[in-house]
Amino acid sequence: PVQESRWDGWRKAASRTPVLPKEPPPLRLLHEFNIRLVWYLYELNGIWPFYYLLLGSVFPLLGFCLCWCKALTCSALLGASQE
Repeated sequence: PVQESRWDGWRKAASRTPVLPKEPPPLRLLHEFNIRLVWYLYELNGIWPFYYLLLGSVFPLLGFCLCWCKALTCSALLGASQE
């Protein structure tokens, strides 16, 4: 049999349907919540949450914390401006 190149192996692997790793439920829920939070904030005040979403996809917990910090400061500012 012909020795298949590494590239062919990768291409075959890529063409298969990807099997997503099973995350523990809390982490998956945290990630879903993170995305919902980002969308909520996006609707609230513009484009910036996408940077956090991008960051959150790499470092979920860091992105999550940054989103919360931003959310808290935004809500505090909104609350202050309404008074």
